[in-house]
Amino acid sequence: MERGIEALLSADGPTFMLLSDPKGRFVRAHGSAGRYTAEGREMFVNGFLHWRAGSHDSYDDSETPVLFFRTCPQGIHASRQCPYVIRSREVLGPDDIAAILLKFHSARRLHLGYAWRIMYGRSHPQSNSAQATCDLSLPE
Repeated sequence: MERGIEALLSADGPTFMLLSDPKGRFVRAHGSAGRYTAEGREMFVNGFLHWRAGSHDSYDDSETPVLFFRTCPQGIHASRQCPYVIRSREVLGPDDIAAILLKFHSARRLHLGYAWRIMYGRSHPQSNSAQATCDLSLPE
């Protein structure tokens, strides 16, 4: 686990890391050059919530990119230059990413030391009555 985190945080390693469990929960981190973001998913009997971690020290909602993908999927950007636009307060450093990944690895839960914002989710009523749903999801 520690070698995987070291590789993610290195200048020439992967730019994406995903940890998951058999129940469908996961945490993933991506970025490069000291600028990363972390996202996680919690699963429930009636749906899921997808979260993004942020700093408790900032309330900056301006948009900023973290750069990742060693090879641009569209062939447009140079290596490690594909922008993933997030809120400024959701840019995390290497120590934050290591803490979030290690917490999920050891406890299978999101690290509570961060301000997790719901990105999207899906909830389905448990009753068998009319199939009303609350769908807050974005295309995946």
